[in-house]
Amino acid sequence: PFIALLGWSAVSVMACGPWLFAAAILVVRGQRRLRAVFLYAVALAFAIYAGEPEFSFLLGLALVVFLVVLVPLSTRSIQRTVGDLALATGTGTALAAPLILPGIQVAALSTRASYTNAYGSGFHRALPPSALVGLFFPTGRFHFPGLGAQVSYYPLPDVIGVIALVLAVVAVVLCRRDPRVLAFSAVALVMGVLSFFQPLVSLMHQLPKIGGV
Repeated sequence: PFIALLGWSAVSVMACGPWLFAAAILVVRGQRRLRAVFLYAVALAFAIYAGEPEFSFLLGLALVVFLVVLVPLSTRSIQRTVGDLALATGTGTALAAPLILPGIQVAALSTRASYTNAYGSGFHRALPPSALVGLFFPTGRFHFPGLGAQVSYYPLPDVIGVIALVLAVVAVVLCRRDPRVLAFSAVALVMGVLSFFQPLVSLMHQLPKIGGV
């Protein structure tokens, strides 16, 4: 399963995540602004060019939650920080425009635009509580759907690992007042609710344009 996931473009999108969050922190700090804006724009463009729009959307959602918490806690002027972030986001989007523009045109034709897509109804169900164990401990329950028109797909979490769990707990205990720790905690909370709370999953599924994500 690990090898199969490495060949999936979603992994390429998420591989840009640490770079994007690190660049966002540098932009918020306001030191070496040009370099920070450039790094942010390039990381954002690479995430889009990876070619998995639904994961790019989820990564963008996590980044928005992160910045909504981090920016107000920063000692720097909010107006100037927001301006730099807007410049970096606009630059990254412009760099990725050769893929974004035709992508918008074909998005309505994809299976994600239909409530009855090739992945089946299980694709729109929240993860079960038991999947929390699979986030940190390999359970052997991962399965990858076969190809074909009739596919029964139930999303299961990728393994984060015990080391990541320990590091997160240490950060929360020792650095709980650090704005970055607070921001990442907010991301974990929001994305966890979006993954495990069925009423919210069903509600998001009904949203126009992005419901198929």
